[in-house]
Amino acid sequence: MTSAFDPGEPIGYAEGGEWLDAYVVARTTFSGDAFVDLFSPDAVLMPDPFMSPLTGSNAIRAYLGSVADSVTGCELEFERHWVSGATLLAAWHGSFVRRVDGRLVREAGFMTAEFRSGRCERARIWTVTGDDRTPGVDPTRRYEGEYGARLTRSDGRLDGR
Repeated sequence: MTSAFDPGEPIGYAEGGEWLDAYVVARTTFSGDAFVDLFSPDAVLMPDPFMSPLTGSNAIRAYLGSVADSVTGCELEFERHWVSGATLLAAWHGSFVRRVDGRLVREAGFMTAEFRSGRCERARIWTVTGDDRTPGVDPTRRYEGEYGARLTRSDGRLDGR
């Protein structure tokens, strides 16, 4: 059976860290050229698991442009990364201010990036978003699931009602 992605040579831990550093600079400064240069010309970027994948340099550049139009004060930090063969895995957190209403939005998530010849061929990003729209609500108790369970973010365990 053939895989949909046939990776090239494995990447090193340091190489993965350098790519993430370049990603942070390009993403937070909204540098379309630098951002697109991180990806192969026919790369697939999935910035949200519920979005259709973005394929190719033009779609990836347009995505970054639309983000730049809607947010300001973008901060991003990769907390930790791992490398397995030609795949980079990374945990991250960041924040930005929405231009439409000036609200601060905090995000955290996980990224996978698959490489060939030093450039990303396919990247997937999963994000959890929180914002300051509910003053006075304990942020460790704000997110309630559809079945009445609450996620307590301080210890990561679910506790029922």
